[in-house]
Amino acid sequence: MKILLVFQGAHNQHEARSQDRDFPGRWLRGWIALLYVITLVCLTPILRAADSVVVFNEINYHPLDENNDTEWVELRSLMGVNVDMSGWELKGGINYTFAEGTVIPGHGYLLIAADPNHSTLTGTNSLGPFTGRLANNGETIRLVNNSDRTMDSVSYGDEGDWPVGPDGLGATLSKRSQNTAESRPFNWIASSESGGTPGEPNFPLVDQPPTISPILTLSSAWKYRETDSAPAADWNSPSFDDEAWASADSIFFAGTTESTGAGEGLLGYWPLDEGKGNSAGDSSPSGNDASLNGASWESDGIRSSFLTFSGNSGSFGDAGATTIPVMTQTKDFTWSFWARRAPGDTDQNSVIMGNRFAPNGADFSPRQFIKFTPTKLEWHMNGQGNNNLEYPDLPAGQWQHHAVVKDGSTLTYFLNGTQASTGSISDGLSQPQPLYFGGDTSGGSGEFFNGSLDDPAIWEKALPSSSITGLAGGTLTPLTAPTVDGGGGGNLASELTLGSTTYYFRHDFTFSGNPARTTLSLQLQLDDGAVIYLNGNEIHRENMPAGLVNHDTLAQSPAQNGSLSPAISISGSSLLPGANTIAVEVHQDAIASPDMAFGAVLTATEEAPTTGERDRSIVFSEISAGDDPNFRVEITNLSSSAVELTGYQLRSSSGSTQPLPADFLAAGAELIIKPAFPVSGGHRLALYRPGGIELSDAREVTNRLRGLSGDQWLYPSDPSFGAPNPFSFESDIVINEIMYNPRPLPATPPPDPTIILDWDETWRFNESGSNLGNTWEAVAHPSDNVNWFSGPGPLGVENPGLLANEINTPLAPLASRDPRVVTFYFETDFILSQEERNDITSLQLNYQIDDGAIFYLNGVEIERYQMDDEPVSFDSAASDTVGNAGVTSITLPASALASLTTGLNRLSVEVHQASSGSSDVVMGAQLLSIQEGSPFRKSNEQWIELYNKGSSAVDLSGWSFSDGIDFGFPPGTILENGQFLVVARDAVSLAAKFPDIDIAGPWSGSLSRKGERLRLIDAEKNPVDEVRFYDGGRWPGLPDGGGASLELRDPDADNSAPEAWSASLESGTWQTITYAGRGSRIPSNDPDRYNEFLFGLLDAGEFLIDDISVIENPTNSPRQLIQNGDFSRGDFDRWRMRGNHRHAEVIDDPENPGNKVLHVRATGAMEHMHNHAETTLKDGNAFVSITSSSPYEISFRAKWLGGSNQLNTRLYFNRLPRTTILDAPLDG
Repeated sequence: MKILLVFQGAHNQHEARSQDRDFPGRWLRGWIALLYVITLVCLTPILRAADSVVVFNEINYHPLDENNDTEWVELRSLMGVNVDMSGWELKGGINYTFAEGTVIPGHGYLLIAADPNHSTLTGTNSLGPFTGRLANNGETIRLVNNSDRTMDSVSYGDEGDWPVGPDGLGATLSKRSQNTAESRPFNWIASSESGGTPGEPNFPLVDQPPTISPILTLSSAWKYRETDSAPAADWNSPSFDDEAWASADSIFFAGTTESTGAGEGLLGYWPLDEGKGNSAGDSSPSGNDASLNGASWESDGIRSSFLTFSGNSGSFGDAGATTIPVMTQTKDFTWSFWARRAPGDTDQNSVIMGNRFAPNGADFSPRQFIKFTPTKLEWHMNGQGNNNLEYPDLPAGQWQHHAVVKDGSTLTYFLNGTQASTGSISDGLSQPQPLYFGGDTSGGSGEFFNGSLDDPAIWEKALPSSSITGLAGGTLTPLTAPTVDGGGGGNLASELTLGSTTYYFRHDFTFSGNPARTTLSLQLQLDDGAVIYLNGNEIHRENMPAGLVNHDTLAQSPAQNGSLSPAISISGSSLLPGANTIAVEVHQDAIASPDMAFGAVLTATEEAPTTGERDRSIVFSEISAGDDPNFRVEITNLSSSAVELTGYQLRSSSGSTQPLPADFLAAGAELIIKPAFPVSGGHRLALYRPGGIELSDAREVTNRLRGLSGDQWLYPSDPSFGAPNPFSFESDIVINEIMYNPRPLPATPPPDPTIILDWDETWRFNESGSNLGNTWEAVAHPSDNVNWFSGPGPLGVENPGLLANEINTPLAPLASRDPRVVTFYFETDFILSQEERNDITSLQLNYQIDDGAIFYLNGVEIERYQMDDEPVSFDSAASDTVGNAGVTSITLPASALASLTTGLNRLSVEVHQASSGSSDVVMGAQLLSIQEGSPFRKSNEQWIELYNKGSSAVDLSGWSFSDGIDFGFPPGTILENGQFLVVARDAVSLAAKFPDIDIAGPWSGSLSRKGERLRLIDAEKNPVDEVRFYDGGRWPGLPDGGGASLELRDPDADNSAPEAWSASLESGTWQTITYAGRGSRIPSNDPDRYNEFLFGLLDAGEFLIDDISVIENPTNSPRQLIQNGDFSRGDFDRWRMRGNHRHAEVIDDPENPGNKVLHVRATGAMEHMHNHAETTLKDGNAFVSITSSSPYEISFRAKWLGGSNQLNTRLYFNRLPRTTILDAPLDG
């Protein structure tokens, strides 16, 4: 049941945090803490998913034909090694026990099926059969290991954010990110293929290489216009008719221009002509100089200047920003260099050029590298082994020219300009590789080259053999080597007429990729300036002034001969799927310029699609309510080009199928269909691509009109088939503030016990020795002074001075009784109010008994003392004697607490003698109410604040949170304009603390303290606001348990951006701390080398501190040992802010401008030797040593601002330590 509480007033926030006062001060504790932190950091990725070794990866829970036992679940190992699953089990809707010896391969798959021999699972090595069936409407299934520990679980469904396609439409439920244990709905989608992918990856895994497509080369054909007049205004648009323009191949030139510099594709060239220094200049357009480590410069009569590497660890060159591009199977490259192997060198695997490891010194995952060694080119791809290119071993003491050319999947090795060997690769690489010379930054023994190197160069082109011959013969350099036969480093191909101020060029091309994932790389060979357009949009200008450009605009400066520019990275946002046009206008720097040149290289690099991404162009955009007699579906083409619908199918979960019309659907157009088969609420509809295998879209038919809005499937206000869907969205209500992880609550000690019955309580007693039966305790016995008498406790027969609680009511001497009495009976009453009863959480019974006893509360036995467990009678003896009765204390069982009632209660005791000859008897009792203290614990004071930023009131009746928490607003909930409403997890508790604010609640569920998606929907179930927040990264940190809430900076901001949110401003009050003591070392072997005062927080946080003082001998010859303790000079000179406490500044006290204080921001816990603030103790200019015999007074003022409020202060090493709990609000 939902409750709405309304309390008028202003909104405020408070907070709470850890109160742990312990601090590891000694060496051993410090090292233990350090090791703990290191361990925690190393294991954090594992601990976050501690049991996620094997996870659910794909589920076929509702197949097309439910009668064929085709249900199955697929498991995937997240480990790189085999996992023994012997004795593991599937539990939940299905059950299966894995046989002894069952192993899932590292990163492999394991299928468990209802019928493992079904024809659809041939070749999948399925296990089974499992028992039970997977529920079509969703359920929870678990994987548990042989210790019954849950390794993974998923609670799938067929509503809300769960995909529709797997629910009887042929698709399977497939995990989107297959390398994670995330099992929430957003990580599951419908498989793109009918029947799923059992035993195989759901989708292409991450780290797939990008697709690199050349669009323009320096020899591409262009349409051009050289007339010295302006063309039509739309000359650069794709629709412009350039039929009348001439056509020719680039490079275009006019006048006296020359083509100099590198040809296209040269990524790096290091001539090694410096002769000294720790870097080698890159002469290619990239300009990425190489850094040198342990290499020496030398020269001889053959090579004028070169590098020699020692063969020892740490001797290598690093090309830095120049990397080996992702070498897919089709990507080309050329490596060229001169090398001389040192006499006596026998290493066969040393890196002359290439790499062995990733830039971080570890293997790529999967492992991959390329390296040229003295014996072979090693090509190691994707952890699958090597495709090595063998060649003759390099001889010692002899300069040779070496080149390797990769042309597609073919590798060719050239020695001194002549082809010497060839081979092929079977798989490409998925990562760009670092480029090293003479070794590897992290290479092991044998990875470092012992020899000399000169003229290393690398291209992303396959150079022709004529260029390799020229490089080896010295007739060409990497700057002049043609990259195609017959071409040069920018070959001048087509001469134009000199004299025009501006020349115009157009080139049409087709692009079949995804513009959103594509980056363009542009290189220009240009004389003098240019503006480049893509599909009419300017994408770059080179050597041109800013502002509007026309035919007469001149370039900013003359170009010095045409050479190919470095690559320019350009967004692919102007690309279009299909036909595209690039247009270039080349401007002279002067009207009578003597030369002109233009050529361009354009390459498109398309990143691989993210896991699970696929073409989603033909989709449902509107579906009638299931009970609409005029039922229709609307299908839309979301792509930017027309799609042929021939072969597309409309399918129903009822089994019916209908082909779509054999026609084209234009970009953005709609197609309205009245299905030829019956449709009703609960049916699911799917669109399948031609061939009937690939799912394009799927939706459920409900009893309401549904429609597409952006990428969300919502509720239109009216039918609009054939037109845009109309929606009535409320945008004035925003999620404005979130308290998701309030400060933990401090531990509180238990209050003193409350006395219910004291020792001197009046008791009724029967000492007659009569048999009162076995149910005497069930009824009360009034005092009649015949059988039952009364008196204050304790009661009995005992010599004075022997009891902790002396006898107040003596009984008749035992020896005078005949027959002797074995059992005495006692009872007393007490009354509890309702409040008193509610406050009791535990009962403590204190008693002194001689010899044995049974206690009853309201007729329920609650305790036995020295009595056997068997049934007793009036003449049963105690099991042992008692010398002098001492006080025994026990906490009573839960049955005692349960037997308490509001109003009258009765405690009954029967005391038994151990023998008939006993000389004493004692009965005294005290009953206490115990209330437990509270441990340090999480606070559940979670809440969400809504704000109405509009100009009028909004009725929230029927609204709800549909994600993150579960709460529905009751009828009549109105949020006035400019007002706030707090929705609380515990509305009653929050209202008691803040009676002046508007509060609604309680909600059910709990906000995740690690991040959550909150979705607020209106009464029509359309979204009002949605926030997905996190506890780290770009999101503020203080709201994660640091005492602050998460506040939206501006109600009109994009609340999906972390930067739109900030931590609320919370603070404590200034407090003065003073304490004193001797400077003793405890233990005495603590370090004493330094004489310092130190302070720091025990966790991340912020605080202000001022007036720091350490006084030696405060009452007798005091002297101040702190310099700059009040920061009045405006700096923190004399203080050393270390490590995670280094973020400090002196500021004006916000409450007292002009008074300087130190503002400290700690990003982590202080430590004993680092990560704190420290200063050396001095008296004026004299250093002062701390002595164990001297008293010291430490004082300071501090004010908490956020995060940890535990401030530790001490003298080095651990003298006079104290952790002060700074005042901080406890409530969020």
